Amino acid sequence: MVDRQLSFKEEKISEILNTVIGKLKSGDFEESVVLLEKALSMDFEYPGVSSSLKSTKFWKDRKDKYENLPDITSRGEYLLNQWETYTIFSFNMMDIPEDVDFSIKSWVFSNALSDFKKLLDETNRYDTSLLLKLGKCYKGIGNYDNAIAILEEANRIDILNPEIIAELADCYALIDEVKMSKVFFREAFFADPQAVHITTMESSLIKKLVRKLSDMGMQLNEIKEWLPVYGNIWGVFNIKRELKPLELGKLKQSIYSYEKSIENGDEEPSVIPRLINRYFWLIDHYISTSEEQNKIDEILQKIRELNSSIFEEYIN
Repeated sequence: MVDRQLSFKEEKISEILNTVIGKLKSGDFEESVVLLEKALSMDFEYPGVSSSLKSTKFWKDRKDKYENLPDITSRGEYLLNQWETYTIFSFNMMDIPEDVDFSIKSWVFSNALSDFKKLLDETNRYDTSLLLKLGKCYKGIGNYDNAIAILEEANRIDILNPEIIAELADCYALIDEVKMSKVFFREAFFADPQAVHITTMESSLIKKLVRKLSDMGMQLNEIKEWLPVYGNIWGVFNIKRELKPLELGKLKQSIYSYEKSIENGDEEPSVIPRLINRYFWLIDHYISTSEEQNKIDEILQKIRELNSSIFEEYIN
C-alpha cells in the first residue's frame, strides 16, 4: 500500500514537472510557480522541485520588469544581463532538471533575439556590440551555426575583443570543434580574463575548470584570473602556437610591466596570475622555436619565486 502511494505521488509530481516545462517555454512563470509549490507541498525532498521553484520565481519577477521596459534597446539587453545574474544565482543549485533549465533558457534567448532583430530592423546598424548580442542569442537557442557566422563577422571587425573570442570558443566547443575552441579560449583569457563571462559559458571544459576552482575556494573574479593558469597546468589549454615577432615583443613588454608592478608592491589580485600566464606563453614560444634551455630555466625560476606550488604542478 505504501509503495503504491509513493508511486502515485511520484507520478503526479512528474506530471506537474512536465506541465511546468511546457509553460516555462512560453514564459508562463506565474502558473509554473503555482504548480511547483503544489509539487513541493506533496514532497519537499523530491529532486529538482525546490530548485525549479527558486529558478521560476527568479524569472517571474524579471519577466514582470522586462514587459514594462519602455524600449526595445533596453529589453533585450536586460534579458542578457539577467541571464548572467541567473547563472551566478543558480551555480550551486546542482539538481535543476535539464528540461526546466532549457525551457527557461529558450524563453529568455528567444525573446532577446526577437528584440535585437527588431532593433536591427529599426537601425540597420551592424556594429560589433549588436553582433555579439545576436551571437549570444543564437547560441542560447541552440543555433550554433548562425551564432558562429555572426560572431566570426564581429571578430573580423574587432579582432582583439576577448568577449567575442570567448563566445566563439564556446560555440566551437558546442559543435565539437575542440581544437578551435581551445585556441580561442586561450586567446580570450590572455587578452582579458575579466571580459570572459565564465558563468554563461556552456563548454564542458570551462564548466569543469570553473567548478574545480570554485571547490578550491576561489570566488568568481579570482577564478577568471587563475583559470588560464590552471587550464595550462591541467592540460586543458594544450593547443599552443608560435608567436609572431610583433606579438613576442608585446608579450615581453607586458611581462616587464607586470614584473615592475610587483617590484613596486602592487597587490592587485590579478597581477600574479596574469604574469604567470604570460610566462607560460613565453615558455611555449621558446619551446616551439627551439630556444636554448637556459632561457626556459630562467622563466621557470621566476615562476618558482612567484608561486612554488604552481611551479611544482607545472613541471610535474
